[in-house]
Amino acid sequence: MGKDVRELREEASAASAEGKHKKALAAYLELERLEPHDAQWAKRAGETYRRLGNNKQAVEAFERSVDRFAQNGFLVQAIAVCKVILQIDARHAGALERLALMNSQVGQGPAKAQHYADANPMTHDNPNVAAIRRATTKMEIDTTPDAALEAMRAAAVARGAAAPDRVSLQRPRRPSRLRRERRRRWWRRVR
Repeated sequence: MGKDVRELREEASAASAEGKHKKALAAYLELERLEPHDAQWAKRAGETYRRLGNNKQAVEAFERSVDRFAQNGFLVQAIAVCKVILQIDARHAGALERLALMNSQVGQGPAKAQHYADANPMTHDNPNVAAIRRATTKMEIDTTPDAALEAMRAAAVARGAAAPDRVSLQRPRRPSRLRRERRRRWWRRVR
């Protein structure tokens, strides 16, 4: 009977650390076969192919990794692997198309969150979710500080809290040197 996953992982990491890339590659490919939903094994196989100088098979392994990362919802990792593919082959059409698609999907974060909230019937009566829906629709159209203030006010009213008067986009100012010195003196007297 074949080796279990734990033994293969140990064998692959040991072989990679020792510089035995062909042995590590065989272990990574076997791990990829045993755990078909894990994108790490295809990525590591691609890295090993690249070390061995086989760029064509490295790109194929990286493509499998991109597909699995995207299917599992790890778009940022998939984008990173696409960039590795483009380092190997700068004109790879599939990687360029996937990269453009995933970049557009990453930018749709609030819209996807709203879709999930709409699809979950338990959140329909929640006033916080309703305020977030209103805020995200306003923020997508207008991202000025006034729109942010309106969204914050709507969320605060829905929670039953006091609405903010203004939105501060700056860091709080540091006290002047004179005030800092007065505080130090005061603390010395108090102690």
